[in-house]
Amino acid sequence: PNSVVSPGEVLQFRCNTPSPTCISVDFSLYKTETSIKKQTAETTTTFNLTLDASHQGQYTCDYSYRESASTSSRSNSISITVVNLQQPNISFSADGGPEVTRGYGFSIMCSTEPQYPGGSFHLKFSGSNITRTQSAVNHSAVFLFPEADFVHQGNYRCIYEVNVSSRTFTSTTTELQEITVKAPLALWSDSRTASHLSSSHHLLCEDTEKTKMSDG
Repeated sequence: PNSVVSPGEVLQFRCNTPSPTCISVDFSLYKTETSIKKQTAETTTTFNLTLDASHQGQYTCDYSYRESASTSSRSNSISITVVNLQQPNISFSADGGPEVTRGYGFSIMCSTEPQYPGGSFHLKFSGSNITRTQSAVNHSAVFLFPEADFVHQGNYRCIYEVNVSSRTFTSTTTELQEITVKAPLALWSDSRTASHLSSSHHLLCEDTEKTKMSDG
């Protein structure tokens, strides 16, 4: 048998003798070939383990009689897989530079370390209850925003989700990614400056004509 679990879950291993006993026996729980727990009971006992990543492996148990010092053969083995998803990463890029400008596109990338194939990323925004979801491709996903507006301003975070052996596992959230949307630079001209330049040019031409007449 194989069990797929998350860190922090409590797993119970139940060990029992083939037939009821009237005396106490010593039960031992093994991870691979190492005894990790012992308990004394009659006929049956339950070992509880609060799991972390180090508990992944093969488990068996046996029992022994104190009086005769004889030990049973090992039980069938149980394989434990601990799915410990790493915290994903979040980043962004904007069209035309390092800042997001209103009217221009930007994108947010979510990525994670390659632990399991497939999965999906959820992008959450602090200013909305809407969550955008995309399938992971090469352990990452890109969320596109073709035209930035002030409503896109706020904090974003990613969550990675993957299915392992018919169970769904979810990562912790990324650090917050703040997006600030700035107004584009306005194009303008000063009509007074243009008028002044035109007048100066006109006066210069008149002065030049007068000089020519005086010389003649």
